[in-house]
Amino acid sequence: MNPETPEIITAAHQLPDVSDSDAGGRAGAADRTDDSVTFEEMSLGQRIVTAWMQNTIKGAFLVFMLLFAVSFLVALAFVYPVVAGWLTAGVVLTSLLIGAALYFG
Repeated sequence: MNPETPEIITAAHQLPDVSDSDAGGRAGAADRTDDSVTFEEMSLGQRIVTAWMQNTIKGAFLVFMLLFAVSFLVALAFVYPVVAGWLTAGVVLTSLLIGAALYFG
């Protein structure tokens, strides 16, 4: 046994028991006895932080792409304010329509 891997082995022994979970391998909300939160119950910000903690590269990619998009919109607004306004209005309208479709449909 490699002396550098005991923490991996002991971490594997601390995994939760999923024998009573549903077909997806997740325990249902009624089966949970602790105050844990499922991924579906998280907000977008909480999901980004979870992605950052679980996989730092993907989390950093999400945050940096969001920052790039915001900085691109600001630069576009300085050079072409009318185009940036229409782009922002289009994104807001599209987001509202998608949100309404997901909420009501």
